[in-house]
Amino acid sequence: RDAAYRSLTSADRAAAHHLAATWWIAREGPAAVIAGHFRDAGQSEASVWFARAAAHAYAAGDFTVALEHARDAGTAAGATWAADVACVHAGIALWRGDFSRAREQAELAREALGNSLTTDPRWLHATSIVIQATGRLGDVAALATLAQELARADVSLDLWCVLGREQLRVGDHAALERTMRHAEARVADSDERAR
Repeated sequence: RDAAYRSLTSADRAAAHHLAATWWIAREGPAAVIAGHFRDAGQSEASVWFARAAAHAYAAGDFTVALEHARDAGTAAGATWAADVACVHAGIALWRGDFSRAREQAELAREALGNSLTTDPRWLHATSIVIQATGRLGDVAALATLAQELARADVSLDLWCVLGREQLRVGDHAALERTMRHAEARVADSDERAR
């Protein structure tokens, strides 16, 4: 098999890898396999598929593979996938205790997605990382700014809980009280709408 592969011209090998990638896509195959075929075909689509593979590996908790795929994705994946790659870097940095890098990467993800996409799960995840990293850095002023941002947006109650936890962590009890009141009002509004 290897000898047959080596006997192909580079154009034939590229065409074969392109066909293999499209075959796997039609069967919803593994993103890493698809990415590898597009890479070996010399096609830019590889970046998008490596970004997907990075997100999948991150979600599975395989940080080493997630970082490899994120590196392979590079910066050519487009804004949406660049946001996913930044979220991978941010989440791993948070897990490893590199809070400055976590916040920086999560902010990049939020910017790539557009800061107004408050219902996009990726934006919510990136914002959660920003809040957690900010709290762990002890940046009370930045937490206050994030609280103002959340108050202007229609975000999930989960983010308010993350914010409250970080306000408690830094000892900002007055801000925590305001956050709890806001969260309670959100719950009451949700209950009223459900009726």
